[in-house]
Amino acid sequence: MSKRLMLARLLNMFGVNFAVAKMKRNFLIVLNYHRIADHDHSTEFDNDVFEHSVDVFREQMVWLKQNFEILDEIHLVELAHSDNFELKRNAALVTFDDGYADNYTLAYPILKELGMSAIFYVPYSLIEDREVGWWDKISWLVYKTTKEKGNIRDIDLDFTSPHNRATSAKALHKYLKLNPYTDTKSIISELSEMLDVELPSVERQSKELMTWEQLKEVSDNGISVGSHSMSHRLLSQITEEEQSWEIKESKTLIESRLGKKVNTIAYPVGAVTSFNDTTKRLVKEAGYDVGFSFYPGSYKGKILDKFDIQRISTSSEFDLFKNEVVFPKIFF
Repeated sequence: MSKRLMLARLLNMFGVNFAVAKMKRNFLIVLNYHRIADHDHSTEFDNDVFEHSVDVFREQMVWLKQNFEILDEIHLVELAHSDNFELKRNAALVTFDDGYADNYTLAYPILKELGMSAIFYVPYSLIEDREVGWWDKISWLVYKTTKEKGNIRDIDLDFTSPHNRATSAKALHKYLKLNPYTDTKSIISELSEMLDVELPSVERQSKELMTWEQLKEVSDNGISVGSHSMSHRLLSQITEEEQSWEIKESKTLIESRLGKKVNTIAYPVGAVTSFNDTTKRLVKEAGYDVGFSFYPGSYKGKILDKFDIQRISTSSEFDLFKNEVVFPKIFF
């Protein structure tokens, strides 16, 4: 048992997290998710983006609803633009990135049943072209190859066991996150040729993603839809002109598709190295109200940078989840 889990269970045993959750602290936290797994879960794509089972997600949302005020996008924007906010209860916002189909089939029914709002962030081109992201394509190729070894861009790859395949996929994901787009844009096609594996068909990829009809439905029923760029390229790794296109064009086209204003954006990947000051300036100039990153943080009385609103990813272990949400500075 990890030290984090031991501490979490101790705090739960004495009711400390329950008491603090109920205590008025003028506290705000944003939770982020990607994929929810069904009971018969299996995937040919990136398994790491499946954070929780549908049962775990329901358990988390029920507890969150009981202990926090659940914000919608409008309220979050108001808080972000206030000098100092005052909350009647501690507050939480729920977000999803990448536009996966299970956001609609599994997460949305639970949110709707509980009367909870959320924001779904979608990369326009992936939804429009019915194409999964580069991380899913890499995982598909790595898991499908019959080869035992490989090397690309000086990265040694090992496919001799499920564990080694997963490790190789993670190494490739890391390479794409840390290197300029000019160096990485051809790696998917190179990998496909090297591993002698065809990329999944458009029909196969399409099954993994929400449709515009589904996004229109959720946007009419308490879920806001925001931009996750055009193509999910890391914004810090492309030119200012390319960043501007990713940021502005996605806003315009999503608005055209849904007939609603797009107020917020979540930066692809969202780590501190995934966007920069140029990104934030361009987001503001494009007319977004706020921008979301994806590294741990929380707020008490004030959001210091409305174009770098931090979000947490939570554990599936319920004792840990409760403490991560109540005590993020201790558990991250």
